[in-house]
Amino acid sequence: MMSRITPVEGFLLNLEQKIEECRREYLPRDAAYEKLKSLTGEDFGYDTEKWRTWIKKHGLPRQRES
Repeated sequence: MMSRITPVEGFLLNLEQKIEECRREYLPRDAAYEKLKSLTGEDFGYDTEKWRTWIKKHGLPRQRES
């Protein structure tokens, strides 16, 4: 059983296709990729190690308040 994960970790796991379609955290791989690009302004393709390294180094941008 998968424990609770953050949205970003969910995007990364979906990019790796490690979340089953029946789970609520599931996103198609392309959608997870687009979410990561939108969130970070970066583009590392489907290379999750590069995504993880960048996120670890830079953190995640704060969401803007409306």
